[in-house]
Amino acid sequence: MPTQGDFGPTSFHARTQPIWAMYVGATLGVASSQRQLAFYYHGRGRDHDTACAKWATRAARAGDAEAQYLLAELYLGGFGVEKSPDKAFRWYSASANAGYIHAQHALAWCFEQGVGTVKNAASAFDWYMKAASQGLGLSMVGVAHYLWKGLGVERNPDAALLWARQALERDADGARDLVDEIMKERWPS
Repeated sequence: MPTQGDFGPTSFHARTQPIWAMYVGATLGVASSQRQLAFYYHGRGRDHDTACAKWATRAARAGDAEAQYLLAELYLGGFGVEKSPDKAFRWYSASANAGYIHAQHALAWCFEQGVGTVKNAASAFDWYMKAASQGLGLSMVGVAHYLWKGLGVERNPDAALLWARQALERDADGARDLVDEIMKERWPS
């Protein structure tokens, strides 16, 4: 049996009021509302990609680090904007320098892969370390890998194992395999 909330203005307003409030704030230039509206449109299909990019751009230009990260992702994939690894790198850089942990990890990946910049193992390690030091497990895997292989930093299997174990505690992808590889090399059976 339907309840009062299933029909009528109560359920309609409950669903639309937050969107309306975001839109009003966004059109008034409130960066956080612009970011929220961009995330609202994000992932809703090609028809909404342009709106997502529009609001993400406005918030990113206003200095919102999460919006800068989202805009970088849009440029990287070509969603709502023309695909541009160079612009993706610039927006990841802005967001990472503002302290956004996921952008720091993404920027490390850009340096590692040479996306929008030249490959630079030392810079990749530095950015993985910044994000790992704040607790991002996937970046801990990156730090451990770089320390284990000696990429952009002096090789240090003991420190690599410590970082890999911390990543494993956070259930980060790749951590278990990395711990096993380092252990096998350090203490062969």
